Amino acid sequence: MSSKDFPTYHKQPFLLSIGEIENPFAVLQDFFKQYHLTDIRTDLLNMYRDAMNYKATDAYNHLGTYEFVSKLIEACSVILNNHKKEQNAQPVESPVLDDEEIDEEPEEDVLLGKPASIYESAHSDSMYVISKIFKNNTAQSLIEKLNNWKFVSLSAEFSVYNNSDHRCQFMQFYEDLILFIEIMAVIFIYNLTDDNVKNKFKIRNKTTLLTKEQIGHPKNVVTEFFGSYPMKYIKRELEDMLDAGIAFVHPWPDNFKEVQVLNIYRTTLCLIECADCLLKKYDNTLWYDSKMTEPIS
Repeated sequence: MSSKDFPTYHKQPFLLSIGEIENPFAVLQDFFKQYHLTDIRTDLLNMYRDAMNYKATDAYNHLGTYEFVSKLIEACSVILNNHKKEQNAQPVESPVLDDEEIDEEPEEDVLLGKPASIYESAHSDSMYVISKIFKNNTAQSLIEKLNNWKFVSLSAEFSVYNNSDHRCQFMQFYEDLILFIEIMAVIFIYNLTDDNVKNKFKIRNKTTLLTKEQIGHPKNVVTEFFGSYPMKYIKRELEDMLDAGIAFVHPWPDNFKEVQVLNIYRTTLCLIECADCLLKKYDNTLWYDSKMTEPIS
């Protein structure tokens, strides 16, 4: 039913008292006394999973509700926190990241006039490829693109995700995949040698999903990821997501179109192949920095 089918007064708050309308921050304070962000994320995710389990689920509309409500709640949390700090807050300048090279460029590989793409170096120079990816993207920007890709994949009318079992399996994979993206950013920062550069990238790549234990033992996180998902499965799942992106006919999320689907597919697969290579080639010296056992914030 369209909103135009309702009387005009339906656009006004129904549940708020006069006092709450005059002071909406009181509502936010009450809400976040009852729920931590972790609690409400879990509740919404459970609701979302339940909805996805039904074969007749209208995935497009449910996904839209889930995404917008989740963002609304987090925005309310930010508003409330900013309100508390408003009087004492001091302006903080974000550091400007110089365009320094993180690693030396590998020897140029040109075949019939075509230079190699960065993705071709995933096995031959894994840390260089990882550094190039996180020099141009933060972990959060990659996760945001993955979130849009998830929305598109589950909303496509003709894809494997029309099956509820496939949707549930995919959702578990997605939750582990975004943890994987964060830990790859941590590994990248571990291996920077210049402390000033390292600090700049710490500021750019704040961890929001990883625990202290996971940050202190990144190799374990990567090992568990591949223990849960064999490479053959990962490639199949990413290819199914790519196919779903091609089949998507609904309005696209903001700043996310077909070309972004292809780019995030390539970037994600590249990071996964780099991590697989690192596990096979390097010992623990690559994976641990005793100075970085706390969440990056």
